[in-house]
Amino acid sequence: MAALVLAGCGFRPLYGKTGDVATSADLAGIKVAVIADRIGQQMRNDLLDRLNPEGRPKSPHYRLEVKLTESISETAVEQTEIATRANLSINAEFALIFIKDGSLLTEGRTFGTRSYNIRGEEFADLSSKRRAQRSVLEFLSEDIRNRLAVFFKRWREQARSRADS
Repeated sequence: MAALVLAGCGFRPLYGKTGDVATSADLAGIKVAVIADRIGQQMRNDLLDRLNPEGRPKSPHYRLEVKLTESISETAVEQTEIATRANLSINAEFALIFIKDGSLLTEGRTFGTRSYNIRGEEFADLSSKRRAQRSVLEFLSEDIRNRLAVFFKRWREQARSRADS
């Protein structure tokens, strides 16, 4: 029912099988460059899955470069000066490059923060931190994919309006 209401008002998803086919094709034509460190590997895998669920592009038109910066700040400290809670923040800077001529098409920054508990037990603390990392990386991957989809949609609309002029 909700889909009918949204369709009636002109809503169309940016990507997916019922969305803009050209935008989906553009997203599927992105090669994701290697991202440094373990969290970079995880982020790259998330982006690969989100941009092209069918697999890596055979002849990509674009290259996505991402740089991650991670920081941790202790937010709750007991009287014994032992932290019991921390915020994990990851900043992502991204650039979309047109492979054919190396030109920069768009760039941006995004960030995410998650809190996690510190219990003073090595395995529990590491697990808690890794869950926070995964959550932030999933959020960042989705945000970058959405920003790229909006970019491609606007880029095509601008090209159409220039061609009509």
